[in-house]
Amino acid sequence: MFKKILFALVLAVMLAPVVSAQTYNMDVSLSTEFVSVCPCTPVTEVQVDVMNLDDIPHSYVIELEMPADWTGHPEMHSALDVTTVNAKKVLDPGESSEPMQIYVTPSCDTKPGIYEIKVKVSTTGQSTIKTFDVEVLPCHYVQIETEDRIQSCRGSDVDFTVALTNYGKIKENFDVSIRTSWGDVLFEGEKRIDSQDTEAMEFSILPPDLTGNFAVLVDVVSKDSYAKDSQSIPLGIINCYDFNADVKPSDGVVCLGKTTKYKLIIDNVGLEGDTYNIFVPDFVTPERESISLEPNEEGIIDLFVKPNVLGRKNFEVTISSQSLPAIKKNVQASIEGIECRDVAVVVYPTDQALCHGMEAEYEVVVKNTGTVDDMYELSSDLGTFEEGVVAVSPGEVKRVKLTVDTSALQPGEERELTVQAKSGEVQDRTTVDLFAKNCYSVDFRINPMERNVCVGDEILYEITVRNTGEFRDSYSLQIVKEVMEEFTLEPGEEITFQKVLNAFFPQDQTYEIPFRLVSAHVFEENVMKVAVRPNAECFAVDLRDSEVMEVDSDVGYGKAVRLKLTNTGERKDAYEVTLEGPEWTYLSSSDAVMDPEDMKEFYVYISPDYFVTSGTYTVTVKGASNYASDSYTFYITVESVWPENVTGQGEPEMTINITLPSAQIFAGELSADSVKVLVLALIVLVIIIILAVKFVMFVK
Repeated sequence: MFKKILFALVLAVMLAPVVSAQTYNMDVSLSTEFVSVCPCTPVTEVQVDVMNLDDIPHSYVIELEMPADWTGHPEMHSALDVTTVNAKKVLDPGESSEPMQIYVTPSCDTKPGIYEIKVKVSTTGQSTIKTFDVEVLPCHYVQIETEDRIQSCRGSDVDFTVALTNYGKIKENFDVSIRTSWGDVLFEGEKRIDSQDTEAMEFSILPPDLTGNFAVLVDVVSKDSYAKDSQSIPLGIINCYDFNADVKPSDGVVCLGKTTKYKLIIDNVGLEGDTYNIFVPDFVTPERESISLEPNEEGIIDLFVKPNVLGRKNFEVTISSQSLPAIKKNVQASIEGIECRDVAVVVYPTDQALCHGMEAEYEVVVKNTGTVDDMYELSSDLGTFEEGVVAVSPGEVKRVKLTVDTSALQPGEERELTVQAKSGEVQDRTTVDLFAKNCYSVDFRINPMERNVCVGDEILYEITVRNTGEFRDSYSLQIVKEVMEEFTLEPGEEITFQKVLNAFFPQDQTYEIPFRLVSAHVFEENVMKVAVRPNAECFAVDLRDSEVMEVDSDVGYGKAVRLKLTNTGERKDAYEVTLEGPEWTYLSSSDAVMDPEDMKEFYVYISPDYFVTSGTYTVTVKGASNYASDSYTFYITVESVWPENVTGQGEPEMTINITLPSAQIFAGELSADSVKVLVLALIVLVIIIILAVKFVMFVK
């Protein structure tokens, strides 16, 4: 036993590979082993250093291994042979490379988490791998959460919930599309979701009357970032209650007044037992009116058909489930009652789609399937035949053109036309489909659709019209039923009008301005909403006394009070300044038109005459516009020089005391007579200036 163990050890030593004292001929290091970034953001903090530890030159290849949908590469120095994901460097013995930048960019739809990146440095026969981790942060991230799979019976409603969660850092707007694999749009619009918030949407849908695997497709894309998600919810529709039905034969011939037998075959292909009710036209009599079948069981009911008119007649048998009445099947068959004469009519093409207003042409083929010559009268729901009556020999055919004007249909209407060939009691008919396409359409936009304004603002807006139809069209653009513009556009042509609307509407209300675009083929309406803000938000005025000194006045002299009128509102405004006070008080001016934050000074001149009685007089100055007003009040104390019950000659001196609430008075040493003369001189000067201006205008 010992010999066997010794032999095994010797054999293992002999077969072991020879290893040199130095396993690797390189030293590789990374500047960092962990970085954090957002999706769609490159990593730039990682550098790789390579040192040749061997005694001969080596060529080193640097490669990156990363998730499949990421992008990245080593730094591209001029000395490097670089592809999109690797670089090549030749180093002499003991030489170190310059630090090389590693660029890695997570894809925009990378989910938050930590991902490992491998940096592989290799040379002939040897390689080493260094790794660093990239933490992808949920900077912008949205996730769809819903059921893994939905299963329902055919014909039943399906209820489900779609939850959209914004795991990003900020509130974002998302375009959300929820639709079914069979083409129904459940939701198409925008959702604004706060950070870490969830928007739940509940739906109830009725899948198509089919079985199998379907899907609900959910897509959410941020309008503000790269965040997006999509999910397909499997929807399995099973046959809880379902059946197949058929009539044998599908066609029959019988003499008028006789009875022939058909067989109605019903096969329960559902998962549950069911009872089926049978409905037939009055010339068909079923063996029984209902039948009960277990799953996978087939039942047969005889139908006795007795035509009451000559010619071919299609009939329909309706079968409905008692357990789920919404599940119905219609099976068709035909019966022909003959009296030795017969006819067949076929129309080509069987369906057409033309622009509304154009003429559709059909070829009507009439075949005499009887045994004698016959004359057939042709008729149709719409259109005109080139021949209304045709003579056809047995076994032969006659071709007639049918022309239908699509103007008889509404644009976008699909009509089933019935074409009939008749001779006495013998007749045949067929149907074709005609679709009158609406080849005239238009894109009609107003920008902006909503405005918040102040009374009197000018609203600048644009109206854009694009002819999206197939033909040239002439349009009338109307506002409140008044024509604004009339123009013509070729297909694909677009025109934009820039307009101004003056917002002279009562304040604090919202108004809808209707616009119409009318042509001989289209009628479109749009509404612009104008919200007029309260006047108190747009207009304001402030009237107060200015910082002036109090000035003493001798008897017989006047004084002036300076006031400041300031437009403190948001809009330009026109003000009227009025004064309420004694007749010996005057205003320097009475109106002003001011922009926002503008200030204008006004003066109140005070000149009491010698016969003013003693007392305190109130003066109120008011500055007002149509939308805002303010006032300022001060008081004048006058002491009369005339003693009570005393009269005399001459003009004794008088002392005037003026008291303001803030004791701020702007002084002017003017006598009462001087003020009156000054006012008169100003009036004369204004009249002269007006006459001079009129004279200059006349000369021009």
